[in-house]
Amino acid sequence: MKKLSLGIISIMLLTLVACSSASRNGQTDADQEAPVINGVKTIYHEIGQSTPNYMQLVSAFDETDGNVTDSIIVDTRNVNLAQEGVYDITYYAFDKSGNRASVETTVNVSLPDVVELIQPNYPDKEGLIKADMGSYTLIGSEDAVLEALPPLIHLNYNEATSTELTWQTYHVLQLASNNYTRKTHIGFNVLGSGVSIYIKLMTADGQLLVEREVASTMFWRESVIEIPETQRHLLNKNLELYIYAPRPTSTPLEGSVSISGIWFEGDKEPSEKLEYDEDNFKTIYTIDISDLSNEHDSFDESGQAAGGLVTIDYDESVGVTIQNNGFNDWANVAFRVPDKNSEGEALILSDVEFVVIKLSVSPGAIVKAKADWNSPDLFEFNGIKDDTMQYWMLPVGPNGYAAWAAVSIAASYLEQGTTSGTVVIESVFLVEHLGQ
Repeated sequence: MKKLSLGIISIMLLTLVACSSASRNGQTDADQEAPVINGVKTIYHEIGQSTPNYMQLVSAFDETDGNVTDSIIVDTRNVNLAQEGVYDITYYAFDKSGNRASVETTVNVSLPDVVELIQPNYPDKEGLIKADMGSYTLIGSEDAVLEALPPLIHLNYNEATSTELTWQTYHVLQLASNNYTRKTHIGFNVLGSGVSIYIKLMTADGQLLVEREVASTMFWRESVIEIPETQRHLLNKNLELYIYAPRPTSTPLEGSVSISGIWFEGDKEPSEKLEYDEDNFKTIYTIDISDLSNEHDSFDESGQAAGGLVTIDYDESVGVTIQNNGFNDWANVAFRVPDKNSEGEALILSDVEFVVIKLSVSPGAIVKAKADWNSPDLFEFNGIKDDTMQYWMLPVGPNGYAAWAAVSIAASYLEQGTTSGTVVIESVFLVEHLGQ
């Protein structure tokens, strides 16, 4: 028994000595497996954006040492984030035994995607005024950074720009000088980092029309803001749109916002058609339709338009007759609304709510009209077409009727299969609705 025990001990000692010798010579086989690197993928970078996070979703795991993500080294020496191209990078990971793993991928650097920024632009709506114009940026804090990139209003900002209650960094867009008096809403498309922006629409001389906080989401969204009725009279002035981007918060973050396609939209024909009844309306002004020579229309002194496209004639007992000679194109007669009455006194038209046109329309004729020459809104007659004399009511907006305007009527279109059309206009007058 003693000889057996001594033999076992001798074998164990020889084994220990052998292991010790192998360890001293660096030949251990305890951990020869390299870590495994996970999550490596192709990286796409747009010039001008923040440096990519090369370690996003990347990790390393070793069978012996477990999570060795902290050991990862990314070799990006060949990458130029300011130059378009495809660059190779390598990820290295190590375990405690010195085993190394490596994985290669690429960084695709591209030019800014201007196409994505431009879309969407203006919505597909009738009667819009496109309001985009020149812009400039003002920064009131030395620490704030606000980069404005054309062709859109595309703003990049840092944390200092969004410090709570500083309100020092904002972007001013100077809108086109235009007549917006019949436009009741301002609209635009906005894309952002999720932080709200703040807008103020003001006149160039500092009068406020509307101010509003607008959500800035990660997807393009259309924002349409109603202009208060009490401020709509200011819309005929030069306008400036102040954009506070981002809206100051208590938890400032860097980010960006893009705004595309600023427009004005407004009055549409009433969803409930009004019928003219002289007991319910007060006439403010009756337009002289005998004057067929107007700077706003397309007729010459002989009553011809566009080389005979249509012919117009006035007869005191009948009114104005417009004869379409078989064409389909724009030609209009404009009845001017003066700024003074026959006595030379100022004509106040602020109470006007509707233009009333008494007319008859023949089968096949298409009639379109503008209730105010300064407005892009174009209304199409939808009444009876059998030469019956009837009333056609057009809205003129919440601000009343502007002086120096003109009611413009075009009877220069024909329904398919029709070779001619006749429209007779007996009278045109401006009215106020008396209500119930």
